[in-house]
Amino acid sequence: MRIGTWNLDNRLMTDEHRELFLNQECDVWLLTEVNRKWADEAGMKILHFNCHLSVGVMGRQQHWAAVLSATLNRFALQEKNGLLLQRIV
Repeated sequence: MRIGTWNLDNRLMTDEHRELFLNQECDVWLLTEVNRKWADEAGMKILHFNCHLSVGVMGRQQHWAAVLSATLNRFALQEKNGLLLQRIV
């Protein structure tokens, strides 16, 4: 399993970001400071990844974190005390 991490610093997605995501071939991405515009309207997808955005937002209205998975069901994720938890069964 390949896991990528990235602090997005509230940046908007560009073609270069999209290319980096796809070229890394990660199964899971752990992102911080995620601009809401990265996700689809429902907040369930970023590119082809299943996505779970943190409920909490920071001062610039970016999400604290997001967990992206190429294969895992987003509903296996939950939040507790502001932390995203992944349970794999």
